[in-house]
Amino acid sequence: YRLSPLQEGMLFHNLYDEQAGSYRNQLKCDLMELDLEAFNGSWQAVMANHSILRSSFYHDAFKIPVQCVHQHVEMPIEVVDLSSLQGEAQQRAVQACEEQDYKKGFDFSKPPLMRVTLLKLDNQRYRMLWTSHHILHDGWSIPVLMQEFLITYEAAILSEQLPIQEEDRYEDYIRYIEKRDKEREEAYWRQYLSGVEGPTLLPFISQSALRTKGMGTYKESILSFSTSFTDRLESYARSRKVTVNTVMQAVWSYLLHCYSGKKDISFGVVVSGRPEDLPNVEKRVGMYINTLPLRMQFSGDQPVEQWLQELQHSQFQCRQHQYASLAEIQRWSGVQGDLFDSIVAFQNFPVSKIISAKDWQLKVENLKVKEQANYPIYIMIGAYEQINVYFFYNTEYLSTFYIDQIKVHFEAVLLQVLNSNAEMRLSDIALLSVSERQQL
Repeated sequence: YRLSPLQEGMLFHNLYDEQAGSYRNQLKCDLMELDLEAFNGSWQAVMANHSILRSSFYHDAFKIPVQCVHQHVEMPIEVVDLSSLQGEAQQRAVQACEEQDYKKGFDFSKPPLMRVTLLKLDNQRYRMLWTSHHILHDGWSIPVLMQEFLITYEAAILSEQLPIQEEDRYEDYIRYIEKRDKEREEAYWRQYLSGVEGPTLLPFISQSALRTKGMGTYKESILSFSTSFTDRLESYARSRKVTVNTVMQAVWSYLLHCYSGKKDISFGVVVSGRPEDLPNVEKRVGMYINTLPLRMQFSGDQPVEQWLQELQHSQFQCRQHQYASLAEIQRWSGVQGDLFDSIVAFQNFPVSKIISAKDWQLKVENLKVKEQANYPIYIMIGAYEQINVYFFYNTEYLSTFYIDQIKVHFEAVLLQVLNSNAEMRLSDIALLSVSERQQL
């Protein structure tokens, strides 16, 4: 069957430059007192439950790209013994293995597009590297898979029988979105983007840069907020009848407005794409998310609260037409090339929550998920016990100097929004900090 809209984009980018490393995920964690037989069997059981994990992808077999589900696929599991190394020597070896494994590509015609490497650190501890291509699953799927793996491993260790579950078929989602009204969808996006004169691009990147091809090295910078600040932000959003996600999108749109000097800006937003009427959708694994353009038109006289509520309403309308591919939407906009070069995503279901949910038979420590986007800057809002804003940026186009400034501006604008009253207007928001004004 055919690919989802975002899968098609990912397949295209991989064909464009296989070595770029775009859209690879790597989950890293330490596993204590591991039973290798139970470990291998658990991964095989997880793969048997989800058709997307046994899928291969072909771009030239038919007139359109297709994905094919295989009945049985073996999970590649490699064990590397580093237990003879000690201290810094072992740490260097682990880091080298992580980087080498992350850089290794996938053959789209040979499933699975994921692998596990176990680095044996000593008799009690293994370092697991679970590397996969993003074309298989979205961020929501990772904790779903991790929970299923831990439950299956637990049953194997305790010799318990797991209930037989119906196969999770990604095909159900593809058939669902194939039934959508494409003419209505096109009419909506043409109207939504009517009048957009050009792309919104970060001005401190060379105009000749290949902004959305994923080449280069990515780094991560975090803007963390305290638990009390998080409570305050959530309270503010509730009182204005908007979501925390909307507030964060508004802050980034304001920064783009200031940086670009444009009153009409756009950037990418990641939507969940999971249809509420698709049975058991919250437990399904696959690439459900999609990237859509968010458009914002600015007027200095507009009250801040009205601005937020209009953005909330606009995003609700967009969600009714969230299955169109970004390539199609960009074509309907009439803008040549990419509409934007920055993306904002919102995540509120961390893997760490699954790990800490109970006292598992398999002890998991030092968990971290590494992901790479395909744009110069990708902003991920992690809404957990406390809000963290993750800035993933391509160092080929953006220096740490710029990212540090963006973080200062982001926090400053967010604080002003939270301190706003009914009379405050957009023109009252100050972008520059006191030190920046002194510098000028």
